[in-house]
Amino acid sequence: MHAHAPRAWTQAFALKRDAAATVRGATPKSPEPSCAAQIREREFDITKERIQKILAAGANVILTTKGIDDMALKYFVEAGAIAVRRVPKDDLK
Repeated sequence: MHAHAPRAWTQAFALKRDAAATVRGATPKSPEPSCAAQIREREFDITKERIQKILAAGANVILTTKGIDDMALKYFVEAGAIAVRRVPKDDLK
């Protein structure tokens, strides 16, 4: 467990999600490496914006059946939330 991750909540608002919180990872075909870097940065920004919307809705416990990459987990931890990836669908019911 991360040192800054919360250990307990008195009031938890859980979000159950059947989607991944990852950067898409598309490899752009561009002659300029700087263009590829800009596209990658924008993908990071989109992921961060989605996470901010989830947190703005009040969720502090996020459960998903899909994956969450390390960068996305970092954003959740910094916000004081906990995110659990690859939770079986039966456990979410």
